[in-house]
Amino acid sequence: LCAVMALFFFFTSVYPAIWPFWGKANFGWSEAMVGLTLAVFGLVMAGFQGFLTGPAVARWGEQKVVMIGLISAVIAMFGYGVVGSLVLVIALMIVHGPEGFVHPMLTAILSQRVPENAQGELQGGISAITNVAMLLGTVFFAQVFGYFMREDAPIQSPNVAFYLGGIGLVGTSL
Repeated sequence: LCAVMALFFFFTSVYPAIWPFWGKANFGWSEAMVGLTLAVFGLVMAGFQGFLTGPAVARWGEQKVVMIGLISAVIAMFGYGVVGSLVLVIALMIVHGPEGFVHPMLTAILSQRVPENAQGELQGGISAITNVAMLLGTVFFAQVFGYFMREDAPIQSPNVAFYLGGIGLVGTSL
């Protein structure tokens, strides 16, 4: 489960690594539009985590909710690579929302597997895993984006990082 969490955070770090650059390259977004899309996405994630986590767990259980989140993350990752308008980006954010279930559910499952006196160590370990994975992923995906935006790239596209992240998430979900 710790490996799943590390891979999940590595691959989803594509968003903080390239979102503003991707939006500008694909759609010509201004800084204000980048900020607006990030705000909308934050509200969607907060809505899913705050209002739907409990009902989803009650209905399907923690492990299935993790899988729902991972599947939505895969769909979103590939989806962002093919969307052609702001309206579709916003619609895809709704599909992307269940990704917000993954971290709290994995943490809950891990918490149940360690004794009471090891909870602090577990939380510290989870924090270390997520931070290192996001650091490495952000650097990796920024480099991927930069490489595939160069004029001499074998394929010039702002979407390659999303495709690589999607492939990685598929492997993580298995």
